[in-house]
Amino acid sequence: MKTISTRHLQNLPALKTLERLCLSLATLDKFVSTEDDSGYCWYTRDWDEGCNLAGLNSGCYDEVNLCFMQSGAFIAGCDHEAPMSPKKRWFGMLYPGIKDGFPEMFQRFLNEEVFHWDDVTFLIWKRSPNSRWEIGNIQFPEGPDPDGSERLLQILDGDPLHYQRHALENFKANVSLSDISRVYRHEPITAELVERLSAGRKSLDDDLREELTELGYPVV
Repeated sequence: MKTISTRHLQNLPALKTLERLCLSLATLDKFVSTEDDSGYCWYTRDWDEGCNLAGLNSGCYDEVNLCFMQSGAFIAGCDHEAPMSPKKRWFGMLYPGIKDGFPEMFQRFLNEEVFHWDDVTFLIWKRSPNSRWEIGNIQFPEGPDPDGSERLLQILDGDPLHYQRHALENFKANVSLSDISRVYRHEPITAELVERLSAGRKSLDDDLREELTELGYPVV
């Protein structure tokens, strides 16, 4: 298992691979989640000019928001229980260095409330599709996961087993690894696949087809 965190940036997927995975996670959650729980993973095309937005929301005020642009991307995460959380620091101050070097190309998003900038515990960016992932100049405190990035980003390693665990823990859903892998490969959604993933609760009707089309996921 590859660890993904601010101290293991080399294990983050390439830009297009990561966005494709986020779309897969959002699609799976759309089927696996119940009416009482709208899901943990989501994806929005054209959220802002030139930006697609994805998110991982635990429902416990811990979340990750990912902004994808053709020129690059950034990931802003909040773990309220992490030692680096403003909730754990005097005066609620952001941990030093998190925003150091944040590229000018993303500065316009610093006023967007969706990213919860006052609560951010980690910030990762990529200046171009071919550049490396970066973080600010940070002196990490001691501990195995001081900013919560390892815990919150692990599902982004592309291993279907991690989604299977997520579905069981959050929705009490038993989803096969083979079906998860189908969605990870972006195989077209079929009525049979929807029935299996949703345990018979949902069907591939016109509304669902429209939702998937808006997401950009292929449908038979």
